[in-house]
Amino acid sequence: MNKTTLTTCISACLLAMASNIQAEDNIQFEKYTGALVEGDYLIVDNDAKAMMASVTNGRFDMADVAVANNIITTSDGSIIWHIAQSDGDWTIYNDDVKKYAAVTGNKTSNMNTFSETVTEKSKWEVSDTYIFTSKHNKEAGNNSILRRNKEVGFSCYASGSVSLFKKCDAFAPTFNIPDTIYAYSIEVEMSAIEGWEIKYTIDGSDPTAESTLYQGSINLTQTTVIKAIAINGEVQSSIAALTVTRAEPTPLSGIQSHSTDVPCLVEGEVAAITSDAFVVRDNTSFVYCTKASHGYSVGTQLSIFGYLKQSNGKKTFDKKATYNEITLDDLDPLSPETADKQYMTDWLQQTDIKYITTEGKLKKEDSKNVLEVTGLESAKCIILQPKSATILNNYIDKYVSINAFLVYVQSGTNIYMVLTDIQESTQPTGVGTLKAGTPTDDILYNLQGQKVGPDYKGIVIKGGKLEIR
Repeated sequence: MNKTTLTTCISACLLAMASNIQAEDNIQFEKYTGALVEGDYLIVDNDAKAMMASVTNGRFDMADVAVANNIITTSDGSIIWHIAQSDGDWTIYNDDVKKYAAVTGNKTSNMNTFSETVTEKSKWEVSDTYIFTSKHNKEAGNNSILRRNKEVGFSCYASGSVSLFKKCDAFAPTFNIPDTIYAYSIEVEMSAIEGWEIKYTIDGSDPTAESTLYQGSINLTQTTVIKAIAINGEVQSSIAALTVTRAEPTPLSGIQSHSTDVPCLVEGEVAAITSDAFVVRDNTSFVYCTKASHGYSVGTQLSIFGYLKQSNGKKTFDKKATYNEITLDDLDPLSPETADKQYMTDWLQQTDIKYITTEGKLKKEDSKNVLEVTGLESAKCIILQPKSATILNNYIDKYVSINAFLVYVQSGTNIYMVLTDIQESTQPTGVGTLKAGTPTDDILYNLQGQKVGPDYKGIVIKGGKLEIR
């Protein structure tokens, strides 16, 4: 688009010149949900078909439109309708043909045509949900509600409705991705017309000129609604919105209720392997994965994000699923100043299982044994598969010191560990007590944290490292 065309386009948007709109480049229309007001609209059905200002066999023709983030961008004047009030009713006018959408008025109840002036046949009643009802047909007892009928076109029927996309007051920002579901983190980028600033919010509130200035891609790690406006001097665009939903780990046993249309996140360990496939299990079930030259070994901790399905009795991921090793790095004591900001993300670079010592208050949350460490409000220490639930129950709501093996850190926040020892403590303690190292003895533990003898067969933990015996 050249500078002259762009300037013309912006000026037209800002001045909102009612029905005198001519076909322009890149006019944006935003899905409208408010009370109907006079303005320029696209009349669209659920399959992204827009009503055109041409008639074939008594029905308005239709054109395909692309909807992205509730925005349609078009230069086709034949689908732009100026909707305005007339004596308490509404009229639908197109400037390309300079005529009003109307009904024929004959006994063929669903036929439509054009009217060069406002008549009873070109007046429409409109409900709060954008049901356009022909006033003439309604009074005559004919089918009167405007909607699209499959591949035939738009006309009047006994029931139905349409969606409206209203011309933006100015060019709203656009996002590099549509509404989406993601795992762990995602980068979001925005763009606007050159020379316009972007102001945005990530707390769901509507942005203003005082909101955060967009200066580059935004990294998100939580479910977030981003709202943004473009600003040029005193002029502000309409609001563009994007929702990115963070996937939470799903137990494999819940696969039967998981829709194949929704990606899911699974965390578990490799239980068996071949050259081009492997089995991942969590504490509820297992899943069969096909991935050539995967390089994983038994015991590797994985996160898998993709579409999970059940086929021929096997739970499987689709070929586009992504696989990432869950890794653990050397753990230094956290400080209250960094714990909430960094969560556990700075701890995730080393595959060796580490030996944890810490102190805090033991609580029961959602049937989980959670160690509440002061200063670690944004993360939880969760004790998995305790060697004796009865013993742990004796410490609920008490301050304790524990030794445990760190198994993995879930979603960069929750620390999962297998308990090896617990003692009552005398006072609340903070994140400075959360330390890691390796046991100094050669005692063997299984993956449930139980001590085992030298003849034990299977995966064991020795000196803070995994061994297969």
